[in-house]
Amino acid sequence: MFAAFESILKIIGRVFIWLFIIEPWEMSIRVRLGKRTDVMGPGFHLRIPFIDTVYTQHIRVRAVGIASQTVSTSDGHTVTFAGSLRYKVGDILSMYQNVHSPRDTINQVVRGLVTDYVVDNTLVNCAPRKITDHVNENLKLTEFGLEDYSFFLTDFAKVKTYRLINGDLDSYYTEDSMNMHATHGRDMS
Repeated sequence: MFAAFESILKIIGRVFIWLFIIEPWEMSIRVRLGKRTDVMGPGFHLRIPFIDTVYTQHIRVRAVGIASQTVSTSDGHTVTFAGSLRYKVGDILSMYQNVHSPRDTINQVVRGLVTDYVVDNTLVNCAPRKITDHVNENLKLTEFGLEDYSFFLTDFAKVKTYRLINGDLDSYYTEDSMNMHATHGRDMS
């Protein structure tokens, strides 16, 4: 009951909100009747209730963590890496028109570039600086409205990996098998 009353108050409140403020570190897009778009910078702006929708983004520098990933080099060695990418929104309209989730898109694009480099090179050629340079030279995020971007590795290691086929450990660790594994190698006489 209270939620319905709160929803009604929000709708009524929207009728009286005609002005909105964009802060100096923000940019906005005003969409009128779902068709016309206007990019707006800092200051006071007019929003016609129920006709205009406003989307606002910070345009300051941001950083997104690049998730850890394990990849094999062309000579069969396994490396694990993680990183970070610094960027800022340069063209808010292009960002909204071309990408749904900038963070997810950045993560996948960067991981793909690192994977491409590692898979095509031997371990000797997979120095962190070489990987970083490759990603920064081939990274194209301007089509997503992003600018001033740069990638850097935060973690990089040559590792040994063990893969479990089927991942079904429940059948392996039954009570009988646990006793057998615990006593394996002991003289039971």
